[in-house]
Amino acid sequence: MTTYGTYQDALLQHNSNIANPDFHHSHLVGRTDIADHTTSKAVLIDSDGQLKVDTGTSVASLTEQKTQTSRLDNVNEKLSNMNSHLLSIKGSVGETEGDVENVKSKLDTVKIKLDDVKNKLDSLKDKQDLTNTKLENTNTKLQNTNTKLDNLNTKLANLQATQTAIKNLLQTAFASS
Repeated sequence: MTTYGTYQDALLQHNSNIANPDFHHSHLVGRTDIADHTTSKAVLIDSDGQLKVDTGTSVASLTEQKTQTSRLDNVNEKLSNMNSHLLSIKGSVGETEGDVENVKSKLDTVKIKLDDVKNKLDSLKDKQDLTNTKLENTNTKLQNTNTKLDNLNTKLANLQATQTAIKNLLQTAFASS
């Protein structure tokens, strides 16, 4: 007896196989006549998937039940397979996300190295610009020096001409005396 009392226990025993521990193949039952407790029949699934009480044409109903059960088993198997495939896809997506993060990390490293190379190239360009400025200044100074040397050469040539003229004058003056 349970805590519900004798009446409830008797009602459970009479109306259901759930309370019967000796009944090993529990199944859902329904009545074709509510007033008559002896009209318990198996609850089956019809071709539309609706629950129905077996009306007594048990061969057809059982065949239909087996067909529906087979269909449900197929659906369950397909759902299970789909779930397995989805889990596999989810795992692949997880691996792909890991690969993407790894590639992003490597790209970030490459970007840092490229930025470093760019900074070094900018520094070299600045040094080259400074060197070019110094070369232009040196070239300008060299041109100025060449101009001064040309002027000195002209003055030297003039001095040599003057010296030659003085020498000739002196020779002429000493020769006539």
